[in-house]
Amino acid sequence: MGILEKISEIEKEIARTQKNKATEYHLGLLKAKLAKYRAQLLEPSKSASSKGEGFDVMKSGDARVALIGFPSVGKPKKGGGISFNSTVTLTQCSEKLVQLILHEYKIFNAEVLFREDCSPDEFIDVIVGNRVYMPCLYVYNKIDQISMEEVDRLARKPNSVVISCGMKLNLDYLLEMLWEYLALTCIYTKKRGQRPDFSDAIILRKGASVEHVCHRIHRSLASQFKYALVWGTSTKYSPQRVGLTHTMEHEDVIQIVKK
Repeated sequence: MGILEKISEIEKEIARTQKNKATEYHLGLLKAKLAKYRAQLLEPSKSASSKGEGFDVMKSGDARVALIGFPSVGKPKKGGGISFNSTVTLTQCSEKLVQLILHEYKIFNAEVLFREDCSPDEFIDVIVGNRVYMPCLYVYNKIDQISMEEVDRLARKPNSVVISCGMKLNLDYLLEMLWEYLALTCIYTKKRGQRPDFSDAIILRKGASVEHVCHRIHRSLASQFKYALVWGTSTKYSPQRVGLTHTMEHEDVIQIVKK
C-alpha cells in the first residue's frame, strides 16, 4: 500500500472514530501516523538529479510577520527513557498518550516538558518540526448582504471582524485590529523650534525604546545621543527629558538632542 493510500485509510479511521475519553489514545496514535506519512510526502526524492532553486523575499514596509512555534516541549537524548513534566495543568495530553506518540516516531528516550496546555496535534507538530503558528484575524466581507443576526453571530467569533468594503462599513475598526495584532506603535519626530512632523511617522513595535527610535532614524544617532524630549502618554509631563531606555507609547512625539 502506497503512502497516499495509507493517509486516506487513516483519515477515514479518524473520521469514523467517535471522540471521547476511551478513544483519545487511539486517535492520538492515528494522528501521529498521519503526520508522519504526510511528512514523507514532502521529503525530496532521493533520485532527484538536481536541487530546485530557492528564492528570497525582499524586506519592505514597517511590519514583519513572526512565525512563532510552541515552546520547546521535548529533547532527544541517548538513554534514560522518557521523563514527563508540566508547568501547567494538562487537559488534552496525558503521559501515556505522549509516550504512544513518541514511540510512533521511534523516540524512546526524551525529556518532555509542557509549558502550555497543548493538544495532541500541537505536540505532534513540535516533534515533526515542520509547522509554526501565527496570529490570525478572520475578516468577513459583504455583511450588507446578510441578516443582522448572522452579522452578530460572525462578529462574536474569536479573532473575527465583520466589514463591508462596498459600503465602507467597519473599516476603521479593522485597521485598529490590524494594528493591535501586529503590535505596532506610531512615533512622530520633532526638530528644535519646529512643529512635529505628523505626515511621516516612525512605525515600531510596542515596547520600543528611545534607542530603537534612534536606530530607525540613523544607525549612528544612538552614539551621538545626549538626551531626548518626549511629549505624549509615556511621560509624566510634557515635554519630559528622557534617556535611551525610555519606553515610547503610541503617537508620542520625540525631539532628539545630540552631544
